[in-house]
Amino acid sequence: MARKATRSKNINYVSRDFDSIKGDLINHLKRYFPTTIQDFNDASGGIALIELMAYLGDVLNFQIDRNINETFLSRAVERKNLIAMAEIAGYTPKSVVPSSVFLTVSATFNNAISADTLCTLKKGSRITSNLEPANFEIIQDVDFSSEKNRTTVENDGLSTTYSISGVLAVAGRSKTFAYQMESSPASFTKILLPDRGITEVYSVTASDGTIFTEVDNLAIDTVMIGDKNVTSTSADSEYILKIKRVPNRYTLERESDGSLAVRFGSGNSPLSDGELIPNPEDFTLPHTLKGYVDGFAPRTVDSSNFLKTKSLGNLPKAGSTVTIKYRVGGGIETNVGSNLIKRFVEKKVEFNKSDAINIFPDETQIVSDSVVANNPFAAFGGEDPESNASIRENAISSINSQNRCITLRDYKVRVMAMPAEYGKPFRTLARKDPFKSSGIEILTVSRNSKGLLEKSNNVLKNNMETYIKQFKGVTDSVRFSDAQICNIGVNFTIFVAAGFNKEQSLVKSIYTIRDYFDIRRTDLGITISKSDLLRDLQNLEEIAAIPMLEIINITGTVADREYSSYSINIPSITKNNIMYFPSDVIPEIKYPNLDIRGNIA
Repeated sequence: MARKATRSKNINYVSRDFDSIKGDLINHLKRYFPTTIQDFNDASGGIALIELMAYLGDVLNFQIDRNINETFLSRAVERKNLIAMAEIAGYTPKSVVPSSVFLTVSATFNNAISADTLCTLKKGSRITSNLEPANFEIIQDVDFSSEKNRTTVENDGLSTTYSISGVLAVAGRSKTFAYQMESSPASFTKILLPDRGITEVYSVTASDGTIFTEVDNLAIDTVMIGDKNVTSTSADSEYILKIKRVPNRYTLERESDGSLAVRFGSGNSPLSDGELIPNPEDFTLPHTLKGYVDGFAPRTVDSSNFLKTKSLGNLPKAGSTVTIKYRVGGGIETNVGSNLIKRFVEKKVEFNKSDAINIFPDETQIVSDSVVANNPFAAFGGEDPESNASIRENAISSINSQNRCITLRDYKVRVMAMPAEYGKPFRTLARKDPFKSSGIEILTVSRNSKGLLEKSNNVLKNNMETYIKQFKGVTDSVRFSDAQICNIGVNFTIFVAAGFNKEQSLVKSIYTIRDYFDIRRTDLGITISKSDLLRDLQNLEEIAAIPMLEIINITGTVADREYSSYSINIPSITKNNIMYFPSDVIPEIKYPNLDIRGNIA
């Protein structure tokens, strides 16, 4: 049986707007239904149906075009899509930005009892402007007993006014939100905060004492932390860089309406918080696997790749209460002029002597009332939420800056990622060059075949300089310098607990100290806590007490052993049992078997 031939219809798939679709439909009816439909008057019912179909096609095409456009950063107009794509590109759009201001805070004290009535204006005290509705919060304690930034003025011989300048305050107000976790919390629990215009979240804790840390994304399980560099004598890093593992972490998700949410991880992890130093060899593939050395293209390196694991972070425990502290408020209206921020809304005054209020009730009240503040300079930095156009341009700029050294951390990680066949420093530190305003100084130190620290040789430094030139900014000058190696030793005395062998207990103590000072745990500008070392020793069941523990600097030649010539005064860099090494110094116990000396009391 022969099949009946069918005639294919000529359909135009290019038309997308109302008029074009309407015209195509009319032509289609005239061509294929010439005797059935003949009334194409604008007032006819047939034209009404044609226009309805053309309208539907126009709307559908518009939605398709818009959905496609929303997938491109340069074309998107929906704010939520812009924010999402910007974050993917590594740029975090700014919400309301608070202004900041330096205040001068003053208080008047009776000369006769000033030593007994000295006080501290606690951080969290709130102050506002007289003319404009802008509230500010003091974010650092103002201790009138400290001479830092303090000036004094004698009034009438009976009282003295103490004034402390440079007190930092930011616009906004701190708030607290408590959230009760469910009995069976879902993975990636999301907590939406009740306020809009949140400028920062500065504390997330659970009722069981767990502290959560903010990360850029939940795949990052370590964060950079910094100990105050109290020994710095030049314009280098203010903080000493460390890395800390944080299994308890969260990310912030900004919504298009200005609200903010806190999102936790997928479950529980056996890891605990702790500091670590990453070894670049653990994260880079040896280039020699290609079979040749020369003519290589530099690997694309994102500093966050050094920090990723398969764990996505812990959830707060079931039934626990999560307390989130954040600051809300800001905007361009908080850029208040000078000499306007004077009126305290909440004044938190704490006297340094706990019994001062009981002994001098009237005088302490007078001191508290005399605490005043003023802003000699205008508040600055406040901004309204970032516009869509600004988000788009900044996100594109962020994409363009990938695989380039922009920050000091980029320089550090890029040097660490240099292919191993060209040499690899053991530790590096990037900081501003103290001799050039736009310069970068990269400090390096290497290890010899025995694992001992030594200065990087010229060949390695030349290779690093050649390598880094491919990624540095046009105006940046990069200079490689040698870090200082500080050889140290430990002298200690122990009391051995009853029932334990003294010699074995001493050997175990020495190995505990060796583990604490393992070279793999050290870094440039590291801080060493004697309290932590004492804790590790006292955790040994063999140790009853440690009456003496001393860390010393060893230099020059001692009994035919060669040490670094770098000398440092250990007591001068020690504060509260913590040794703060300068940012260009790395400590090392060079000969652990000889430089760790223990005695049994």
